[in-house]
Amino acid sequence: DSLIISELKLKKARFAVKFIRVVPFLRAVFVCNTVSAGTALENSDIDFFIIAAMGRVWIVRFFVNLILRLFGLRTYGDNVKDKICLSFFIDDNNLNLEKLKAADEDVHFIFWISQMIPIYDPKNYLKKFLTANYWIRNYLPNFSNQPSYTNIVSDGQISKIWKKIWEIMWFGAYGDLIEKQAHDWQLLKIKLSVQEKAKANDNNVVINKGVIKLHELDTRREIYQKWQEKIKTFVV
Repeated sequence: DSLIISELKLKKARFAVKFIRVVPFLRAVFVCNTVSAGTALENSDIDFFIIAAMGRVWIVRFFVNLILRLFGLRTYGDNVKDKICLSFFIDDNNLNLEKLKAADEDVHFIFWISQMIPIYDPKNYLKKFLTANYWIRNYLPNFSNQPSYTNIVSDGQISKIWKKIWEIMWFGAYGDLIEKQAHDWQLLKIKLSVQEKAKANDNNVVINKGVIKLHELDTRREIYQKWQEKIKTFVV
C-alpha cells in the first residue's frame, strides 16, 4: 500500500534530517513529491525541498549534500531506494514559487506545493511558504495556509549553538565570499547538460542566486497537456 510505504519513508526522512539540522543557514526541510502525496513505491527515493537563509542557498546545499553522502543517505546513480534526493533549494527571499510555473495552469506544480510535509521547521517556515504561495487558492479553493503537522524534528541544544556560531562568523561580506566559493565549486560539479537546460528558461532546471532546481526530467508540461485533453472529454 502506497500510504504505508510513504509513511515508512517519512520516518527515514526524519532520521536523515537529524544529521543535517546542524548545517548553518538551514531554515526548513520539507518532504515533497511521491512521499508527501502518499503515492511512493517500494523503490522510490525521498525528495527534500530545502529552505535556506537569504543569500546562503549554495552554502546550505554544499553541506547538506556533503553530510548525506558521508552517511550514505544520498541518492547516487541507480541507488535511490529510501535515499534522499536533493533537487530543489530556495532561500527565504524566494518563497513565492509562482514564477517557476511551467504553464499558466500548472496543475502538477499547484498540487505539489499544497502537499509539502515539514520534517524540520523550527521557525514555522511552512506557514510563511504557504502564505507566499496563496495564489494556488485560485485553483484549490479549499487550500489553507494554516499548517497542522506534528512529529517534526527539532533543533538539539548542541546543533542550535553550532549553527549560531557559524552563522555569526559567516555573516556579511565574509559570508558572501564563502557563498560565492560554494556556488563556483558546485557549478563545476553540476553536469554541463544540466547547466545548458538552465539556459532554456523553461523552469525545468533553474540555477541562480536564490533558487536551485535540478529536475532534468520535469514532466509538468506533459501532465498539463494530458490534463487539458482530459478536460476536453467533459466539454459538451
